[in-house]
Amino acid sequence: MVNREKLTEILANALASYNNGHLDDAERLLENCILEFPDQADALHVLGLVKYQRGHVTDARTLIYKATNLNPNNPQYFNNLALILNAEEDIAAGLIAANKAVFLAPENADSQTTRGLMLQRSNRFEDASRAYRKAIELNPRHLQALMNLGALLRDTGDFTLAVDLYRRALATAPTSWEAAVGLGKTLLKFGKFNEAISTLEGVSENHRQDLALQLVLAEAHLGKHDAEIAKNILEKVVTKYPSSASAWSGLGYALRDLSELDQAESALKHALGLDPTYDPAAENLAHVLLSTGQFKQGWTLYRRRKTKPSLATFSQSGTDAFWSVESLPETSIIAWTEQGLGDEILQASLISDLSDLAGELVIVCSSRLKSLFEDSFPAVTFLTSMPSKNFTENTKSVAIPLIDIGDTLRPTFNSFSQEPGYLKAPPEKASALRRKYLGDRDPNTLLVGISWKSENTRYGDQNTIPLEQWHPIFSAPKQAGRDVVFVATQFGTNVDYVEHISQEAGVPIIFDPSVDHGGDMRTVAAQVVSTDLVISTSTTAAQLAGALGLPTLHMTACGLACGWYWMADGTSTPWHPSMQIFRRLNGVPEQVSDVAAALTELAKNP
Repeated sequence: MVNREKLTEILANALASYNNGHLDDAERLLENCILEFPDQADALHVLGLVKYQRGHVTDARTLIYKATNLNPNNPQYFNNLALILNAEEDIAAGLIAANKAVFLAPENADSQTTRGLMLQRSNRFEDASRAYRKAIELNPRHLQALMNLGALLRDTGDFTLAVDLYRRALATAPTSWEAAVGLGKTLLKFGKFNEAISTLEGVSENHRQDLALQLVLAEAHLGKHDAEIAKNILEKVVTKYPSSASAWSGLGYALRDLSELDQAESALKHALGLDPTYDPAAENLAHVLLSTGQFKQGWTLYRRRKTKPSLATFSQSGTDAFWSVESLPETSIIAWTEQGLGDEILQASLISDLSDLAGELVIVCSSRLKSLFEDSFPAVTFLTSMPSKNFTENTKSVAIPLIDIGDTLRPTFNSFSQEPGYLKAPPEKASALRRKYLGDRDPNTLLVGISWKSENTRYGDQNTIPLEQWHPIFSAPKQAGRDVVFVATQFGTNVDYVEHISQEAGVPIIFDPSVDHGGDMRTVAAQVVSTDLVISTSTTAAQLAGALGLPTLHMTACGLACGWYWMADGTSTPWHPSMQIFRRLNGVPEQVSDVAAALTELAKNP
């Protein structure tokens, strides 16, 4: 029998055992206490916490609910109940419990932090931010509030403040591996890979092998283009955590960067075998399959990409109706391009085929591409923003990302058009620019558009070959015995740089300030068509030249920096029949020399 005089002592001992991780002792003491005093709210509450630590979430919720009924004025009960409901994914009930905790203790930083978490889980991000900030105001060293707000700001794009919050969290708790991982993840957003690695490697040995930490560390090495180091890290991770889909997916990602595609495919399929719902593995596997010509399976997985926008509210009959080609003549379709300009241009290769099949077709695209697309596909309606839900009077209508139509229109290599070019530049403008660039030169002069720099935030450096390294290409005209004039078709360059390279290489390079590469793409397309061929790294100019059917010598990067649509090997891509691909198998100098040799041959044969 438990005497009431000893109740306080028993509860204190049970709580001490719980805090020290002695869950068996805590559970035994509390269960004996509750047998004698079934209405003892504190005992029910702490036993609920013990059950939660053991993974018995339903039992924990039941016990703490009883505690709140017995003592509805204890904010800690409601705070912990909210956390348990969060673990059960009962977000609405969790928010109610968190609100009650704050109502009872508005100046308690823990309650404000938990409320912030439940608001964040409810997608009420501004309210969540205010709750976290209130918690930090109440306790500037509140570790969880600092980290939660840091994660929220990172996810909503405020990376600078997120880094500051994580640094404050790490200063508050220098041994916190969670804070180190959060800071590491955020530093990756800035491309501060070395600092991320240093932060993660500074964690104590006890936590350095944590799964989340190792995954971020591997990602940091991938960001530095140290794919072999990332692969070594992840091979150890999958050995230690063989049932982790994220670890196997990460290994597949690193293997992709090393162009070890068979092994990458195997690792990613293993990840999906462990967790069929793990979308990052599905997207990465889609890239592998599409780049190796396994289109049918690749398209199915590609629909799970994280960059895919949702337009479910615009679909009046569901996308399933689309996949029956026989139904298309009676169907109105609204499709939209996505990602960057280069990707939009590639996706436009599907428009003509779809327009021939659909009863009515509306395409939503970037404003810069609208006029060029209208010239190229006059039977299609183009918009620059989403219309209202009732975008058509046709009751049978479908809304879908344009690239997802590849599943139906591009299931095999044979389904791609063999005719080069699907976009049309304004011919009068192109002719005027050509006359301008030739001037008084021999009409037989070869005009060569050049583009060398990618603005891609992640892979731009790998898809850039500075003009200082193009000297073999600039020397090709002398070997061919033909006049060649180069035209800068580069997005975002400047006249001083072009003039410097022109003087250094001793070849004419035209920079035309009248062509605004940041403006309407009709004029840019006219400039491309004014040339005889384009030499480019993986830039928008390469996509545009291929889409216009212009002969294109394309210098791709390797690994992750090489887009799946450029294919994994070979000298061609089915997306652009007029394009010849030069792969960086043995480094940039050899790649440039190969292009120079190809240009020499082209110049010899007018």
